[in-house]
Amino acid sequence: LIAKGAWNGTGVAGLLLSGEVLRQRYGFSTAQIGVSIAAFGVGLAVGNLAAGYLRRYLKRDEDMLLLVLALLVLSMSTFMLLPLPLPVALCCLGAWGAALGLGAPAGTVVLASRSGPDKGMVLSFAETFNNIAILASVPLAVRLLELKGPPATLWVLGIGLGIGAWLTVLDWFASRRSDEALPLRD
Repeated sequence: LIAKGAWNGTGVAGLLLSGEVLRQRYGFSTAQIGVSIAAFGVGLAVGNLAAGYLRRYLKRDEDMLLLVLALLVLSMSTFMLLPLPLPVALCCLGAWGAALGLGAPAGTVVLASRSGPDKGMVLSFAETFNNIAILASVPLAVRLLELKGPPATLWVLGIGLGIGAWLTVLDWFASRRSDEALPLRD
């Protein structure tokens, strides 16, 4: 629950700030920011549509979450840290959207499959943790973005991403061990 809340909430929090990053770097108007953020939406849709296919290819949702986290960390970090040409920045936003589009369903499946009869309660807690991550990171990240620019903002977002990634990797190892411990079926 905490892992998904941390990485997913931080990913959404970063998206909330990305428009201001575009304004600072490229001098965009509100309309130009809106059109540019559409790259995230396209990536999100592609990620959602590709989730089932990738799940069949990777076999385990936990494996997909590792791929998602790598893509999310790479795309967010590149976007925030580097003064990119606009097409590359838009590709980063698209990859960021794709990561969340793949990750949200995979994370939900993992939580639902492990929660037994308490699925509704567990999934509502997951959404609460997403919102807590957004609420915890946005005010400080906005202030740092205003004072120091996008790289400083990544320090705040990196905390949430780091916690989410660390817990997800720990869970991946634990789930691999539990899968290996299961007796083989005929």
